[in-house]
Amino acid sequence: ILDIVDTICSYQAASLFHGSETIDLIPKDLFFEMASPTYKNCVEKVAEKGWMREEWNSALLSWCEIPELKMIQNERVEGDPPLALAHCDLWANNLIFGRGVEGDLHLRAIIDWQCASLGNALLDVSSVVGINMDAAERRLHETTILEEYVSNFNEKCAFTNHMSPFTIDLSQAKKCYKRGLKLAAIQLALALGTHCDQDKLEMTLSMRLKSILEDIVE
Repeated sequence: ILDIVDTICSYQAASLFHGSETIDLIPKDLFFEMASPTYKNCVEKVAEKGWMREEWNSALLSWCEIPELKMIQNERVEGDPPLALAHCDLWANNLIFGRGVEGDLHLRAIIDWQCASLGNALLDVSSVVGINMDAAERRLHETTILEEYVSNFNEKCAFTNHMSPFTIDLSQAKKCYKRGLKLAAIQLALALGTHCDQDKLEMTLSMRLKSILEDIVE
């Protein structure tokens, strides 16, 4: 996870240094219009499984509305760090790992950038943590992961843009991270509603989604 966080900081620092005008991204309005009905359909399929509370279902469906999707991914509120490049789909199938000479596992590549956007600086961290970590591990290590992100982000931004470095503190990171967990929840619902046909995998993803809903709805 920390290896992925370091990579996130690297491409965000590069995007901030070069400026948003040099980044050719797909317009997101059409994407949101296409994705919103699919997201809602998947949430309804998850609700049919019978374990979601009504307030969780209502919250998830509200996050799937186009204005809310735009806010989660692209809005910068006062006190937030600058908008940064976000992959917006950092689940396991888009992460390629390899082993070094000593057998250590490390990130080799991030693929499938068609959903990329300039948005919430913590969006990708939220996705990586929320989608790929079990509840107990996520809750135990969230602060450490965010501290690592803050340290790396500030260091890399100061290096690439030393004349006017962007900085972020832990309190800012926590607010943006919590907002980004909404996207992680939607992505878990999408996986459960479209791809999940293995009982063990379904249980794992369901527990991760349940824990996020517990933390940010309640």
